[in-house]
Amino acid sequence: MEWIDIPTEQTTAVTDALLAMAAAFSALYLKRISQAEPFKIKLWFWVFSLLAAASLLGTSAHGFKLTEAQQTLIWSLLYLALDGVIALFMLAVAYEIWGERMARRFIPLAVGLAIMVFLVHLLRSEFIVFIIYEAVGMVLALFGYIWLALSKRRSGAWYMVAGVSVSLLAAMVQAGKEFTFSFIWPFDHNGVYHVMQMVGVALLWLGLRKSLLLR
Repeated sequence: MEWIDIPTEQTTAVTDALLAMAAAFSALYLKRISQAEPFKIKLWFWVFSLLAAASLLGTSAHGFKLTEAQQTLIWSLLYLALDGVIALFMLAVAYEIWGERMARRFIPLAVGLAIMVFLVHLLRSEFIVFIIYEAVGMVLALFGYIWLALSKRRSGAWYMVAGVSVSLLAAMVQAGKEFTFSFIWPFDHNGVYHVMQMVGVALLWLGLRKSLLLR
């Protein structure tokens, strides 16, 4: 495959690869940090693993010259992975608020919603479908973690609030499609989104680490 010659797409591909590494590290770290709360660890392991997979697919989509068929396949798989990330994220919040038993009851609903959003996006090919789904899921997660932080039910909840807030801001930047700047390399809205998401992943990692070590 041939490397793309558009500078902003090159930066987007590189930042996507860095985001994939950050997410993969977070997933593997959770597997090693604690044997407590295995269901919670499993949920977050898959959140970060699917995010890493989506970011690697994004690296290919942005970084290489591909045929239309290859682009369609990669973007379809990418959105499927991201739909799964949001569904698992909401399940993780449900676990923190209501416990494992209730979170397990929500699994069919979360999976069904993710599949429905994916099929709608597949049929309409509109990015706004995922943006709305992501925004709703992350806003619900934000309120959930704010409640957990204020009620002091979970160590690290404020880190989670910060991580979700950064992710929401990143989604707004990406949806706007107008945010560009140059710092050594040229960044468009996608590159900025990836950098912000790396910060969000780091904050979530800190929150999870604190909650698992100080449970």
